[in-house]
Amino acid sequence: MCFEACKAAFVSTCRPLIGIDTCFLKGVYSVQLLTAVGKDGNNRMLPIAFAAVEAETRESWSLFVNLLMDDLGGFQKLK
Repeated sequence: MCFEACKAAFVSTCRPLIGIDTCFLKGVYSVQLLTAVGKDGNNRMLPIAFAAVEAETRESWSLFVNLLMDDLGGFQKLK
């Protein structure tokens, strides 16, 4: 999931660097949460996208990163 407001904020205010990480969510479904975040000029973190997957595999990461790059590819920095 990648919200339009988060994408626009990343392009206009954040450094051109994306951090990605995963965490385990325990409970009924036992899924893992893949996240992509950026940092603005004040070192505040901005969530860009996230996905809930069954397992942390090469395929799930590839799909997540490819979809993220496709989503962010349509944006250009404002001059």
